[in-house]
Amino acid sequence: MTDPNGRARVQQLFDRLQGSDVGTEIDEHGNLLIIVDEYLYAVFVPDEDPGFCMVTFPSFWPFETAEERIRVLEACNACNQKLSGVKLFATEDNVWTTAELFVEDDEEIAPMLVPVMQSLDSSVEWFAKEMGASPPSMN
Repeated sequence: MTDPNGRARVQQLFDRLQGSDVGTEIDEHGNLLIIVDEYLYAVFVPDEDPGFCMVTFPSFWPFETAEERIRVLEACNACNQKLSGVKLFATEDNVWTTAELFVEDDEEIAPMLVPVMQSLDSSVEWFAKEMGASPPSMN
């Protein structure tokens, strides 16, 4: 039976991460947020889709103009062609990178988070290189 608020899996993962080296909180939408150094990651584990987990590094590269959007889309495309396991995409005014996981059991998620977050960090660095810039500081 699923949690009517869709938060049972989030709470279980939150509980598993307590006492680890990462800061965690559950936001007002019921998503798990992980804070490592100055970086923020969001983890989505929907109750209605057991076995699925998506880890994101949201909103790391804002853009405003149509010209910037074209450069961003080209850089996302270049990174998506080169990188495995992560995908970059543009929202209305920002860039996100994400990794999707499919697991037999939710207990498999927590040990995979650090390597997944490292892959997301690496994709941000690749994106910045494609844009001809330094990776953004998240301070």
